[in-house]
Amino acid sequence: MKKFSTTLLVMIVALSLFGLAPAAYAAPSKSVAIKAIKYKNNGNVEVDFKSKVVYKNSKVTVKDSGGKSYSVKATDRDDDDIEFRVNSIVAGKTYTFTISGIKSKWASSYTSISGKFSTPKAKTVNASVTIKKVEYDADDKELSVDFAQKVKYKNVKATVKDSTGKVYSSWITEKDNDDLEIRVSGLKYGKTYTVYISGVSNINANSYVTVSKTFVAWDD
Repeated sequence: MKKFSTTLLVMIVALSLFGLAPAAYAAPSKSVAIKAIKYKNNGNVEVDFKSKVVYKNSKVTVKDSGGKSYSVKATDRDDDDIEFRVNSIVAGKTYTFTISGIKSKWASSYTSISGKFSTPKAKTVNASVTIKKVEYDADDKELSVDFAQKVKYKNVKATVKDSTGKVYSSWITEKDNDDLEIRVSGLKYGKTYTVYISGVSNINANSYVTVSKTFVAWDD
């Protein structure tokens, strides 16, 4: 008997040394825990869970820091993540979501879980509009106005004046997102004038402005 006990002890030690001893059993978690929250874009959010989950009449709600609720639609549910899309949220804000009707795969009852996500801050856009250069074609009586940025128009109008404030007949013949062609009559070669363009906006902005540039009526 003594010999058997000694042999058994030696076997247990050997198994432990070589990593062959039976591992302790870890019971699966019965609680729902969030592993990661990812804000994608355009109001789309993905929530990853640490363990397998089950849904029943699951619903997602989203509120901002002031308690305002937002329209939400779950777009995908899996046993380890959920994706949803939130409407009308804005850049640079933090929102709280709550997922109800969810439980761990090994739990007996359903519960709710909450988390937060933030939308990235909006990029600063240079919304200014400037005229890069004005070229005059004496033969065609045309001005070519080039902008320094991409632009858009709304009820755009061109006006040409001399130093005394006299207005010369002019009309736009062609427009693109970086230049305008203007037909103008009555200009004297070598004289100085100013062209005004109203109803123009930086292509990334929402407000329309009037810009101007002084030029000399001669061909380069």
